[in-house]
Amino acid sequence: MTEHTTYRTAVSNLQRYLRILSEGENGADIFAVPIDGIFDTATADAVSEYQRRKGLNVTGRADKITWDTLFAEYLERTAEETRKTDPDLFPAFPDGYETEFGETGAFITMLQFTLDELRQSYDTLPYFAISGTFDGDTSLAVKEFQRIHSLPVTGRVNRRTWNEIAVAYNRYGRYGG
Repeated sequence: MTEHTTYRTAVSNLQRYLRILSEGENGADIFAVPIDGIFDTATADAVSEYQRRKGLNVTGRADKITWDTLFAEYLERTAEETRKTDPDLFPAFPDGYETEFGETGAFITMLQFTLDELRQSYDTLPYFAISGTFDGDTSLAVKEFQRIHSLPVTGRVNRRTWNEIAVAYNRYGRYGG
């Protein structure tokens, strides 16, 4: 992994933590920055607001104290949540199921719809057509989602990847980012 990729991943994580912590907060919009790995003015403003609310030194930078406070709060918040995957549309049979190129059906359409909704929150997910067929463009979107969530990057959807997609949708998709 290059230094640039590592930096973008760290910034994406910072943005994700801010967004998750904004849920249920008064004035939550201040933390709702795009998860794009770019430390821009909006991200700096969200960090500043987080620092102000936590009584930290307001710098707009994610220094060690800010990062440690933010990460500890993120861990506490996510540990309290139940990881819903309702409705669970993942195929029950066969055991060990993974999507295949050319596969069609209701699950593939729902997968594509869900990933398309998540594109509002995950700016790096590539565009693809909702065709009901698991094609190369859908696989590229799955690979990007897997990369963002530190899953094995296969481009295919198994139970673990589907659960992460469902959790992300429950967290971000229905709120439009």
